[in-house]
Amino acid sequence: MYDGGINKPFYLIEVSMFLKYIPVAALAAWCTIGNANEIARSDKSKAQQDPCACEVPCEPKAPCVWKFNPCPPKCCTPNYGLYAVADFLYWRAENHGFNFAYNRTGLTTNSNSSGSLVRPNASWEPAFRVGLGWNTEYDFWDLLLNWTWYHNTSNGSATAVAGFAGAQGVLAPGTGTPFGSASATYKLKHNSIDLEVGRMMAWTKTISVRPFWGVRGAWINQKLNASYLGSLSPETISTQTMKWKNKWWGVGPRIGANGDWELGCGFSMLSKMAGAMLYGQSRVRNYSEFTSQTVTTNTQLRSIAEHNYQLVPTLQMLVGLQWGTCFRCDSMYFHINANWETNYYWDQFNIPILYAAAATDATTPITTFGSQPLTMEGLTINMELDF
Repeated sequence: MYDGGINKPFYLIEVSMFLKYIPVAALAAWCTIGNANEIARSDKSKAQQDPCACEVPCEPKAPCVWKFNPCPPKCCTPNYGLYAVADFLYWRAENHGFNFAYNRTGLTTNSNSSGSLVRPNASWEPAFRVGLGWNTEYDFWDLLLNWTWYHNTSNGSATAVAGFAGAQGVLAPGTGTPFGSASATYKLKHNSIDLEVGRMMAWTKTISVRPFWGVRGAWINQKLNASYLGSLSPETISTQTMKWKNKWWGVGPRIGANGDWELGCGFSMLSKMAGAMLYGQSRVRNYSEFTSQTVTTNTQLRSIAEHNYQLVPTLQMLVGLQWGTCFRCDSMYFHINANWETNYYWDQFNIPILYAAAATDATTPITTFGSQPLTMEGLTINMELDF
């Protein structure tokens, strides 16, 4: 009769109990391995999302080796906190709408059929740009507020045997005689404020891109003062003064992207392109007066003013070379770069003009809506410090 295992040997009982728990042990092992694989996949996913995440050990760095770095140096700093930027600008500015004289070629009569326009010589002037930013704790997003200040003064003067007609073809009033010399000063005042939100993205181990969007506000004041002295005819010596003013402000959306290509040892190549559409107001004035050798007071020739609203596109482009490093036990970051920068503002000459052979001619003014752009370009040296 079957005794239910009561009389079985002890070792057979132990083997049967062991076989009973094999499925439980296998299930536990499978769960443990699965969890480990899941954790590994999660860590790998995080590494893919954060390819520049790196430890910050407080120890001396190994000597630099010229090779492609796995991550930009800036990734060695904390992923959040304030940073400051400061730029030294050395730019030139030009607006071809502000010509101040017509250089007649071999003509002594009241005819302007041959000649060339005369403009101020574009000069180089220093300026600055300062900003304050914040690297947020969320997914490499950051905020940046920038202010650009740039003023420029350019001069021009000339004399000619055939003489000069004033801008817009105006000769000496009442005589049709060209002036003997001409000179002018062009002044520009430019201010812009940019607020942008960006996110750094590592496309490869050496190439990163920071797309951004935001708002720009800009103020541009342009002024030209011109003087026409003397005359080719001694009996009709006269002086004419002309003043042009073009003031504009605008605000609107701005988008762009920064590019960074790591070369090794902290060096990288930079690029930037940004565009904006700014809507604002333009206020302009055309004023001139005349003084002759027989009159002690000035005679106003014209005073024309106008204001209107317009949409102005802008474009900013930059390319350069950068060096950056971490310091203070890799808790802070600093970089410096040298760039060639270009800024282009469309529709920045809206002054009403006259076309007349002599100042006494009654000619209806013609408004020139945005006939010429304003360009600013030159050297930009940028420095950044991340706290």
